[in-house]
Amino acid sequence: MRRQFFWEHFDEKQSLVGVLCAEGFFLTHLYVQRRGEGIGRALYSFYEEILKNRMEEGQVVRLNATLLSVPFYEALGFSVKDQVQEIYGISFVPMEKKLKKDLY
Repeated sequence: MRRQFFWEHFDEKQSLVGVLCAEGFFLTHLYVQRRGEGIGRALYSFYEEILKNRMEEGQVVRLNATLLSVPFYEALGFSVKDQVQEIYGISFVPMEKKLKKDLY
């Protein structure tokens, strides 16, 4: 059985403005209502820190990025791993990021 994890981000008015969903080391969804405010980066950073505390060195986070979101994920350190693919008329790009444990 796979476990899905959900993290939400609310603004000062308690309105939901961002959601991240993941199954272990596979990021399934990252949605923000207002782009350019750092909400997506904050949600991903929180998720990555949780993974780093539970992982072995060198594990990989994977995701299927929409074509428009590829630059965002590249800015987070992800790299394209395959050519553009399509399922049910939706195009996406497989991406991944190798994690490194922080040494304190």
